[in-house]
Amino acid sequence: MTMTLFRYLTREFIPPFFFSLSLIVFLFALNLVFTMLGRIVGKGLPVWTVVEFFGLNLAWMLALAVPMAVLVAVLSAYGRLSSDNEVTALRSSWVGPWQMITPAVLFGLLSAAGLAHFNNNILPDLNYRSRQLQSDIKRLKPAMVLEPGVFLSDIPGHVLYARDVDNETSVIHDVMVYQDDDPRFGGTVIADSGKLKYEEWFEGFEFTLQNGEILRSDRSRPGEHHRIEFQSAVFRIHAADMSLRRTTSEWRGDREMDVAQLRERIANYRANDVEKNAKNILRLQSRNPQEILDPGRMPDLRGARRPVRPTGAPAAASASRRAIVWPSS
Repeated sequence: MTMTLFRYLTREFIPPFFFSLSLIVFLFALNLVFTMLGRIVGKGLPVWTVVEFFGLNLAWMLALAVPMAVLVAVLSAYGRLSSDNEVTALRSSWVGPWQMITPAVLFGLLSAAGLAHFNNNILPDLNYRSRQLQSDIKRLKPAMVLEPGVFLSDIPGHVLYARDVDNETSVIHDVMVYQDDDPRFGGTVIADSGKLKYEEWFEGFEFTLQNGEILRSDRSRPGEHHRIEFQSAVFRIHAADMSLRRTTSEWRGDREMDVAQLRERIANYRANDVEKNAKNILRLQSRNPQEILDPGRMPDLRGARRPVRPTGAPAAASASRRAIVWPSS
């Protein structure tokens, strides 16, 4: 009878627990999507990177959602038992309160133990990786969109122009590339047609141009110009900010460390405070050790008279002052 009741009550927790867990995580994820959508869309991130970002943020959602899901499951299970008068039937069958709450207590203890292990061993690393990925995404510039008939200056030191752009094949016509990143030489590349693509290994754009010319001028010699014609040429423009660069950092926040790391940091803070205080004491002692260490230098307040107000003509000019008369030796 006891095991049957235990299994029956346990089955009452499982469906509302997973339903509420899914609903709470969905609400957290929906809020994250609306918060981060503007920072992710338009930067040309791979699908796997977007999935990784939301997967890493799923960790803190679970850490917050599991306790709330346990609460909802317990309230839902015992609320249904009470509304269907099953609690009254169990009490009439000599089932005590402890027997009825044992499944809920065990379920809560197991959830707490699993969540404690997750929060200490898994969540800090996932929070650290999520912060690193979010910082890398923030540094990433928006994806370059070359529109027909529009001058584009997203790449530092370069201005791009194309009269016609085929977004499906990346073929461009009547191309002009103006280069201004060299303080001495300025150059312009003009071509009838070409193809534009982004190379991950180079972290930049590659132009394959046909039937064009290169015009170069020396700013130190205004009257000197160079003109080079070509039938086919390949130009590469380095644009590292257009690609996602994964970086690492040794610093971790308080949400990115486990218990051992937190204790180590607290010990370091305490040691630094002791060392800092010791340095301040030594600095003060070296400045005037007699005034700090010699108690005889301090005034003796024993036997001091009461404060008196000055009288006479000077009192009108300094009515707000007070004087302390020390006993004569």
